[in-house]
Amino acid sequence: MSYIGNNLQSGRSEVFHFTASGGESAITTSSDGRSLLYTVGWCAVYLNGVRLHESDFTATTGNSITGLSPALSADDVVIVEAMHTFSVSDSVPATGGTFSGAVTVPTPTATGHATTKAYTDALKTNSSITTLGTVTAGTLGPNVTASHLGISEVDMWLLTATFTGSASSATNLLSANLARSTVDFEKIGTGMTVSSGIFTFPSTGKWLIQYNLTGQSYHVAGERNQQALIEGISASNSTYHTLAISSNNIAYLGSNANNHSTCTANCFFDVTSTSSCKVRFSALNHGGTDNAKILGGAYATTCFIFQKLGAT
Repeated sequence: MSYIGNNLQSGRSEVFHFTASGGESAITTSSDGRSLLYTVGWCAVYLNGVRLHESDFTATTGNSITGLSPALSADDVVIVEAMHTFSVSDSVPATGGTFSGAVTVPTPTATGHATTKAYTDALKTNSSITTLGTVTAGTLGPNVTASHLGISEVDMWLLTATFTGSASSATNLLSANLARSTVDFEKIGTGMTVSSGIFTFPSTGKWLIQYNLTGQSYHVAGERNQQALIEGISASNSTYHTLAISSNNIAYLGSNANNHSTCTANCFFDVTSTSSCKVRFSALNHGGTDNAKILGGAYATTCFIFQKLGAT
């Protein structure tokens, strides 16, 4: 309903109808016998459908309208719309407040959401619950790390210089010129360590290992075949054995300097012990009697990627 006047905010309205017999200048009851009741400053008076200006009557008592001038004529109809303001008692506003007495909250149930400070404090100290910290838009809380998102270790190493190994059918261990990648890369976690081509893991767990090999034919004529080998040693197998193998074929294009090819070997490795479980990377040449040539450099030409996927 449209209303012109003071803002009611929280309140209610009540309407009183009065039909004059003639000569009245004050009203205290409605025609149905109800006593007039309003909040001072919060009422509107209508005479025969026309709202009266506040100067045409007096409404200062809360239970009467006086000062009607000129006096009412017979059958004049007066409507008094009384607005009552109120405030909610026994409540704490949304902006905060203090309870003056004890507040009892029922114990949380499977279908309820009520809780107590003691209960939430107990949850904080529950050893089976991991506190991650506060997560805000675009930012992880101080205690939220990559490990909480399922990734605790990622590392990438490069063969930094081209390797020329032994002749056909000989396994060539990549044992030198190995370094962590620094081109737009930063490891996650502790990272791998290496000594004479033997890689050591920083922690136990299920690991994904990837070996990308880029080879070059050193043969002056004919095709060559190269193999990328990932070899591992574990607590249950004390000798190095093949974990993965991949092959490429280097076609002869007439110039040995441009006869390149790549291959990728992948494997999963369950690292149950950081002291017993190790890996190494080798290359094997086939076809021809010249030496193997594995390309390396400052970029991921021949590289080794390690990613921890979960616990052992």
